[in-house]
Amino acid sequence: MMPSASAAPDNGVAALEPRAVLARTIAALKGERSYFYDGCHFNLDPDVCAKIDIVGKDFTGTMTMGEGRADVRYVGGRSFLRADLAFWRVLFTDDTAFDRAAATTAAALNDTGRWIEMPSAYRILGADFGGASIWTELQAAEVVHRIGPLQLEGQGPSVVIGIGSEGRVFVAMTGKPYPIRISTERTTAMLSRFGAAAAVKAPPAADVVALNDLFKKRDTIRA
Repeated sequence: MMPSASAAPDNGVAALEPRAVLARTIAALKGERSYFYDGCHFNLDPDVCAKIDIVGKDFTGTMTMGEGRADVRYVGGRSFLRADLAFWRVLFTDDTAFDRAAATTAAALNDTGRWIEMPSAYRILGADFGGASIWTELQAAEVVHRIGPLQLEGQGPSVVIGIGSEGRVFVAMTGKPYPIRISTERTTAMLSRFGAAAAVKAPPAADVVALNDLFKKRDTIRA
């Protein structure tokens, strides 16, 4: 029987040694302009989860921390946040009356539809999340071994390789050898919609207030 014209061809990774599979999937991800990330970081308290379109080093979408939720954009090294009160309380630790008042002030501004630009020190909202974290996980792998083929629900067949002591990378066996799932001690993520996202744009300048400007005068924050 001839294969269906619409069927994606076998990409050959199933026949490769595990380290070669890892090299192929890193190259496939590096060569793609964008992908959708649905996953969590577990090395933080609380866990940080995101559903974001990653385009190069930029991303846009939503994040959750504890019971808090936020819209996020990371563009050209700048982080923009529009979050609810629960999210701000996690960011500001909620340890003092001033922290709680600051969280309330930030959330109230976001409730008007405006964005807050975050200082670069809040790396989890940008440089330490998304694509950067995936590259760190994959490229730092020292122990690589084959676990076997597996088909995830809703996905095509994949070859599974182990990285590190507990990590797993599920690599697509048809089409391009994308990493469609990554699971390590600190991250679990599903990757999809490769090449589908448009460029990420910063919010209009008129809709942005810098966090440092918002809190420049402590007497504007009422405990």
